[in-house]
Order: sequence, then C-alpha cells, then structure tokens
Amino acid sequence: MSDSLSTASEQPQKSLADQSKEKILFTAMELFARNGYHKTPAARIAKATGISHGLLFYHFGSKEGLLQSIVNFSVQKIDQIVSVDETEPPARQLTQLSQNFRKSLVEETNFWELYHSLLFQPDLKDEIMQQLLGAFENYRKQLVHIFEQLGYLSPSDGMLQFEAMRNGIMISYLMQGKSYPLDRLFRNLVDRFS
Repeated sequence: MSDSLSTASEQPQKSLADQSKEKILFTAMELFARNGYHKTPAARIAKATGISHGLLFYHFGSKEGLLQSIVNFSVQKIDQIVSVDETEPPARQLTQLSQNFRKSLVEETNFWELYHSLLFQPDLKDEIMQQLLGAFENYRKQLVHIFEQLGYLSPSDGMLQFEAMRNGIMISYLMQGKSYPLDRLFRNLVDRFS
C-alpha cells in the first residue's frame, strides 16, 4: 500500500509475527478489493505476501478468518474516526467528526478505497454488510443526538442528509484525487448543518 495506515512513530515496535500478520492482512485487503473475495484464492495472497500458504492459515485459520480480521480492522478504524468529545457543543462535535473523516481520508486514502471497494462487492454484502453497518450504528445515534441538540425538527432526517453528503464528498475525493476541494466541502458541510 502506498499510503501508510499509521506512521512508525505512532506505533510501538511490533514483533515479527505481528508484522507478518499485518502484511498478510493489508495484502489481502488489496487483492480482495481488486479481484473480489471469492476470486482471490488464499494461495494468491500467500504468494503476493511472500509467505508460505501455511503461515497464512497459522495467523488466520482460513480465508474466512482473514476476511473477518479485515472486517474487525475496519470496524476498529471507524470507531477511532467517529470518536469525539461529547462534552463539546453540538456544532463543535460536527466539526470534529468532519475533521476526523477528512484527516483519515487524506492520510489513509488506500484504506477508504479498499473499504468502499469491499463494501460494494456483491459477493461480500451478506458476509460483511451487517458488521460494517453496525460499526456506524453508534455514530448514527450520535449524529441524531447532535441534531436533536441543534433543534432539528427531524433529527433522523438531518443525520441521513449529513451522512449522504459526507459519503458523497468522500467518494468524490476518492474518484477525483487531490484536486478535489475537500477542505472547502467539509467546511461547507459543517456550516450547512450547524
């Protein structure tokens, strides 16, 4: 992956086993996103990672276990992004959320490309959709609460509109790249809803 998902200075030193497991995970994410989960055999992941087939199974048990690890990684990543200081005023919380998504999108572009690619693979929807949607459930409740505090007549509609626009901004950035006016559009998003 060309973008690092975190800098070396942010992480404690990892064991060789953890480094190997992480390399397998990220390689599998890329291959599943590019070729599809069902069209990517475990042997191809092992070869692309430069490890033995047995080591892949040692770390993950099966290809399904590897997919579950990818889903768990994605859920943890989303939990980090949607974490805000709930003691702040609601407009400030919206700003924090927008800044968190913007920062993650810029710094971890590959994660979001892979996430969206996996999310929209028809052969994976039944297997991972519920977990990935569940990762956003508390976030959606948090947004509804924010819109209640902001005095929206229909906080649920406010949440749905905010999410539709945030998702649109993120997907458009992934499609258009660094020339997309990301900062301005995230500022406009917060201004529109706060």
